[in-house]
Amino acid sequence: MKKDGQEALEFLENYEANKKEHPDGFPPILIFLDINMPRVNGIQFLDEFAKLRKVIEISSCVVMMFSSSEREEEKKIIMAHDFVKGYLVKGTFKAEDLKEKVLSVIDTPIQGD
Repeated sequence: MKKDGQEALEFLENYEANKKEHPDGFPPILIFLDINMPRVNGIQFLDEFAKLRKVIEISSCVVMMFSSSEREEEKKIIMAHDFVKGYLVKGTFKAEDLKEKVLSVIDTPIQGD
């Protein structure tokens, strides 16, 4: 777990070292993001992650956005990325909903940008 969006991007950018250090766990299968993160927010992370996916083989990563925002304009921007597989609003879903969403993401083939 990384404490902010910048730290998460740096972790992903350091692909070779992390692949050696975590051969069975890197790159991650699933990334949970919040829109409101320090240094690099969730939307900025998605934009940088989209660029990174074009130069590093991290297409196996999919993103679930987890936010308190229900603003449709934010959701539209976020869901425009094909690697974002879900947008969960804090407080409006149950644990079973989260489990179902995560399992569907893990079982779904991932497409490139």
